[in-house]
Amino acid sequence: RNIMVSNGDGDKKIWLGEWAISTKDVSEQTQADLIGQGLSYLSTVPWIEAAFYHNYECDVNIYGCSPGSNGYLGMGLLRGDNSEKPSYGVFKNAVSACSAQ
Repeated sequence: RNIMVSNGDGDKKIWLGEWAISTKDVSEQTQADLIGQGLSYLSTVPWIEAAFYHNYECDVNIYGCSPGSNGYLGMGLLRGDNSEKPSYGVFKNAVSACSAQ
């Protein structure tokens, strides 16, 4: 962003193509807390126009999507059985608050 501003592009908006917090290395509650902090921050930055969370469901790949399975990434807001992680509620509430404005 600083480079954009210093080159006269400060009026341009930024889109974050993907961002996520993985439960591969942190607890589900930590994921929820960090997502909440991230969404709160994003809502205060006027030059970020869009941010896409990766991803809604468990990371399905050829290795499966259970914690401990080979290839598990754990970035989803839902578990492999489609039950909600704590982050689902945090994300849903933040999006609901944005759409109410």
